[in-house]
Amino acid sequence: MLRIAVAQFNATVGDLAGNVERILECAAQAKLRGA
Repeated sequence: MLRIAVAQFNATVGDLAGNVERILECAAQAKLRGA
């Protein structure tokens, strides 16, 4: 079964490390919720 999660967050221009951290946090939350 394919499960898909969609996340929306406010990216900060020029803050690549911070944006990556937020993306990984969103992915972890999606995984916890069964996506």
